[in-house]
Amino acid sequence: MDNKGQVGYPRGMFFLAGTEMWERFSYYGIMSVLILYLTKGLGIDDAQAGLIVGTYISFTWMSPVLGGWLADNLLGQVNAIKLGGLGIFVGNLILALHSDGLLTFFLGLAFIILGTGLLKSSISILVGMLFEDGDPRIDRAYTIFYLFINIGATLSAGINEIAERSENWSIGFALATVGMLLGLVIFLLGRRQYKGSARIESKAALYEKSYGVANKLWLATGFLLLLPLIVFFFTTPAVTNYFMLLVSIAVIATIVWQWKRHESRRERGGILAILVYVVYQIAYFSLYQQVSDTIILFMDRVVDMQVAGISISSGAASLLFNSLFVIVLAPLLATLYSWLGKRDWEPSTPVKFFLALSVMSLSFLVFGLTAQGAVTGAKASIWLVILGFFIFTISDVLSGPISLSLIAQLAPKNISGFMMGSMFFSMAAGGYVSGLLTAWVGGDVAPGASVETYAQLYATLFLYCAAAMLSVALLYLFVVPFLKRIHHLAAGETAEEEKQDTLLE
Repeated sequence: MDNKGQVGYPRGMFFLAGTEMWERFSYYGIMSVLILYLTKGLGIDDAQAGLIVGTYISFTWMSPVLGGWLADNLLGQVNAIKLGGLGIFVGNLILALHSDGLLTFFLGLAFIILGTGLLKSSISILVGMLFEDGDPRIDRAYTIFYLFINIGATLSAGINEIAERSENWSIGFALATVGMLLGLVIFLLGRRQYKGSARIESKAALYEKSYGVANKLWLATGFLLLLPLIVFFFTTPAVTNYFMLLVSIAVIATIVWQWKRHESRRERGGILAILVYVVYQIAYFSLYQQVSDTIILFMDRVVDMQVAGISISSGAASLLFNSLFVIVLAPLLATLYSWLGKRDWEPSTPVKFFLALSVMSLSFLVFGLTAQGAVTGAKASIWLVILGFFIFTISDVLSGPISLSLIAQLAPKNISGFMMGSMFFSMAAGGYVSGLLTAWVGGDVAPGASVETYAQLYATLFLYCAAAMLSVALLYLFVVPFLKRIHHLAAGETAEEEKQDTLLE
């Protein structure tokens, strides 16, 4: 069967991109609503709201570690995406239908967390499975995939805008529910396009027994037990702090164990490179994820949100500015990479990530100076914020495709799901730190404080973040040559590796 679309890519890639687009519409729509719903809708103070959002972000991005393992060992990628999409849909539905009470709300978030864990780790891997090893189209395919993600994020800005203008947050959650349903339908329509790899289908172990009990039953029981456990973590921040620390240690230790147990130099090099990126991306995402909490509150309280005479909500703006710039910049960057590649000028992956760290620092410098300008009491200009988002998005476009394609290129095939989950874990840890920063900056401020007070707080936070990220970028610069050698080894590009492969054959 011909598996190429009209533009030379497998047809299944576009079904997967469509699925991910609507799943991201659902996810980012809820993210744009969440911090405002908690602080304005429920009247929760910034400190508690920041911890709730941080926990949600971190658990959502951490769950692919477990979801990836289940896909690799029991479910297969297709079944993991089906079940994950269903879990997200149910969670969204609970949020849309719940009337009051944080416990019910937390239960809806728990369903979304577990569903995202299954779907998110598998769908990116499934894109890579549609291509043969070494296919030069894979980087461009992930850039297109990343573009669809940001189309979904752009569309989701309407969720926050409608929810705020109608003063009915349930409408926002209902729109996210419809989006996930569309994503599930698109995925099922393309199910014939995903065949061809045994790893895609269900694992034989799914139909076997462990300790006399069917593995299917173990799986269902585990899911039901995890739901109240996640709700517990939402209600006990102190326990969550220790849990995040322990999981961080466990994930890093497991990556090191995988590095030791693999014998091929190419596989060991790939695992080691991923470990380095995981560590540095924790710092990167501690700033990146503030677009879902602190930056939304900053715009809501300190910035004049009039664009050409039209008022826009801060939650919608956080999505719209970033996503629209991604849609514009991603194709330009892909074209630039292609042009540079033909001339052997394209920067290596380690250099691209260094640039992403440095540019992220610059964006927070702009946000900090913008906030500093509002300490007089006059609200800040939205145009300076837009400039900050433009710089922020340059960093986003530099780093985003790297995170997606890195695993497909470097991870050993037998643990690709776990390694993708580990990359998502770096986003989880960064997201939790982002929530801690939101709680820290708002911990001593009473609700309804003056513009001057909020401006000074956000200026201090953003300028500290800019200085910290610049320090991280400079430290990372020292390991760039080392990472380049690892990339060459993992890709089998050095003469020594090629010689060893020949001898092994």
